[in-house]
Amino acid sequence: MLYRAISFMCPSSTRSSTEKYQKHEPFSFCFFVCSSNRKSKPPIVYRGSDASKVFMEAVTKEAREIEKLYSINKEIFPLSSEKEKNSTTLLLCAMLAVEFLQ
Repeated sequence: MLYRAISFMCPSSTRSSTEKYQKHEPFSFCFFVCSSNRKSKPPIVYRGSDASKVFMEAVTKEAREIEKLYSINKEIFPLSSEKEKNSTTLLLCAMLAVEFLQ
């Protein structure tokens, strides 16, 4: 039988065993914003040399728009005494037709 020595490099804890020889720059991106109420915006797609900068600007813009939506406070009107009594004594969900857990 013929055996051959296999050489390998053990990772060093003091220095990297890899060498950088290329620089990668993002050239494009695509993302879309969706919500739990199934409303979504069309995807935002970009291709170009400054993709990193444009991506950060687009994501920041979307985040600010989302923040505005969450900052809208709607006043909650109190339930009538009859509706409040009904809501505390219900055993079955009218929409899902399932029992509430105790």
